Amino acid sequence: MVSKLTSYNLTLRKAKLSDFNAIKNLRQEASKRSISHYSEKDVEVMNHAGEHFILDFINLYRKTYVGISNDHIVGYITLNLSKKWLWHLFVDSKFQGKGIGKSLMNKVENIFKQNHLDEINLYARLNAVEFYKKRGFIDKGKWPWKNIFTGYREIELRRMIKKI
Repeated sequence: MVSKLTSYNLTLRKAKLSDFNAIKNLRQEASKRSISHYSEKDVEVMNHAGEHFILDFINLYRKTYVGISNDHIVGYITLNLSKKWLWHLFVDSKFQGKGIGKSLMNKVENIFKQNHLDEINLYARLNAVEFYKKRGFIDKGKWPWKNIFTGYREIELRRMIKKI
């Protein structure tokens, strides 16, 4: 599936295993913005824990797409339509604040609508809460992320939902 997005001449396509390193690097760089709301140790743990995203490539229920501009991956999303979840939305740190996240979010909403889904659920990092609120998400409260991937270290995220 290839779709044209509105800003930055962004094209969305299904991620390939060969995109893994680009996604990993993009994710790590984008995550550095989390330092405004988390300790360095928490950002390090989130980055390490986030490397399990490789499992999304083999998970039958999750679909990962990359946003491409000028032959460069500038963002990615991971969806689980069966559970109405947006698992990941990351934008390359060099392109943050330029409308790419908004364009990716618009595409997410379109995909959900095309699949006759009535809501989008997600867990947001604290530094991303305002981004989602501006897009109509409601903050449903604290969600402590604590599992094998975080080394059972508890990291606060926010549970968010949007009716569409």
